Amino acid sequence: MPNTTLTEYEYVQSLKIAAEGYDFYSLIAAAMRDADTENLVLLRTAFPGVWGSLLQWRDKPIWPAHVGIYIGEEPEGLEGAK
Repeated sequence: MPNTTLTEYEYVQSLKIAAEGYDFYSLIAAAMRDADTENLVLLRTAFPGVWGSLLQWRDKPIWPAHVGIYIGEEPEGLEGAK
């Protein structure tokens, strides 16, 4: 069973993350990306729809210019636009 308590550092980090105002399911998806095996099993069980969506989106090329990240193949003509 994974550790389910927070250190002071983790608590402070959670305050910083919460202050950013991210959508709940965005946070769950990010946690899934970073989770160890045991925690991923727990997250997948608790949020199967989020896991399914994450699997669907992970291989699609997207260009979310408003957040300054790029995933997938860069669209033609956007070289150096990041």
